[in-house]
Amino acid sequence: MALASGMLPLEYRQLCQFDPLAELAAQKGKADSELRAAQRLNEASEQGDAKASLAILQHVHGWTARQEISVDVYQKISVITALEQARARVIEGTVVG
Repeated sequence: MALASGMLPLEYRQLCQFDPLAELAAQKGKADSELRAAQRLNEASEQGDAKASLAILQHVHGWTARQEISVDVYQKISVITALEQARARVIEGTVVG
């Protein structure tokens, strides 16, 4: 802040110590800047910007993407096919297992 205003950091700190309104003005400027950035981010999100929406979800609402994938695998066996396979094993005398 000091360098942006053309002051040395030491001079800026002294100014803030002697004049509380200087520090208040700096805080207000920072808050106004943050507000404008948040408004732009919200506008972008409302217009369909996925990156803006994701940034809001992550940083404002604490959302994180799942890091794991759940896969359910099951095998569906036909009753007729199962009976044919069992009959073939009985007739052929083979044991599968």
